[in-house]
Amino acid sequence: MFEPIGNLVVRAAKVSGLQKQTVAGIVVERAKKKLAEEFAKESKYWTPKKYVEKTLYIKVKNSSSAAALYLSKEAVMEHFQKDEVLEVVKGIEIMRTSNSC
Repeated sequence: MFEPIGNLVVRAAKVSGLQKQTVAGIVVERAKKKLAEEFAKESKYWTPKKYVEKTLYIKVKNSSSAAALYLSKEAVMEHFQKDEVLEVVKGIEIMRTSNSC
C-alpha cells in the first residue's frame, strides 16, 4: 500500500529535526486543502495562516464567518484528527480581520 507524500514529508521532518517553520508550513498547507475538501463553502472565508505550539490560527473574512468557524470548531477538529498530518493540531484560534478607519 502506498502512503501519501505529505505524510512522509512530515514524518521525515520530525525524524530529521527540521525547523519548526517547515513543519508549520506543511500543517498550514494541509489544513487549507482539508478545509477546501470538507468545508468547501466555508473555506472561501476561512484561511489557515500559521501553526504555533499545536494551535492553528485561521483568519476569517468577517464576523459571520468567525461565528460559523466558532460553531464548527468541533467538526473541523474531528476531520483534522483523522488526518495523519493534521492530528498534531490540538486547538484552533480565530483571527479576525481588523478594519481600521
